[in-house]
Amino acid sequence: MASSPSSSSNGEQGQFHVVAPEHQHIPQAIPKEVEDSVLVCYKSAGIGLFGMGMRWAGMPLEKIALYLNSSQVKKVIGGPSPFRQAVNLTFQEGVLGPYRVVGPASIVAWFLQYSVMGFAFQFFDHALSNAMGIKPVYYGKELMEPANSRESNSSSGGDSAKTALKTFLAPLLAGTVESRVANRAEVERYFGRQTFSAIESKLGWSTISRQCGPAFLSNVSRNVIMCNTTFILTPITYKLYFPQEKKI
Repeated sequence: MASSPSSSSNGEQGQFHVVAPEHQHIPQAIPKEVEDSVLVCYKSAGIGLFGMGMRWAGMPLEKIALYLNSSQVKKVIGGPSPFRQAVNLTFQEGVLGPYRVVGPASIVAWFLQYSVMGFAFQFFDHALSNAMGIKPVYYGKELMEPANSRESNSSSGGDSAKTALKTFLAPLLAGTVESRVANRAEVERYFGRQTFSAIESKLGWSTISRQCGPAFLSNVSRNVIMCNTTFILTPITYKLYFPQEKKI
């Protein structure tokens, strides 16, 4: 219980009255693990929503690029240029034509590409690190600390093997999660939802092939490379080799 000084009506000083504990406001500190997780989710969601909006706004440019790299555009002497052909194909159904191929899968895929890829990698990195009893990759404020800040916890040969295994598994799992939706959505945006559905039916794909989409392994490989360069090589290089005095 706490007490606070007060003055009575007859002018006497130094009197105290008791404040019950249930009326005291004691702020509770948020655990660091929870605070870090909330911050990661907040930043990931913001980046995902921003990227999703920008990709939707840039759909005409994406369709033009797709047509330019397809066999539907041919270089004809005396005819329209390939770029003009691509523009005409893009807007053949009107100004809103490029946006009609955007379905729910594309929306989810864009969000995954811009936000959840980082979130998924951090999730798997922390989960595998906790399971193996090793340190996760460098994050946040740790990047700004001197390169030798982990010397006191130097790893043994067994820990090095575990770290190598985790470094292989975390990008693979994160890339697979993102590709599960994004890969199919890329093709769906190119052909359109109805046309792509008809193509799948004609090819007689299995349920697994339909869920993964074409070139699934290639897309996973691309995501694994992105994870390694963005979430592993970049922070390690910055932490260990960037001059400490130039870190802001």
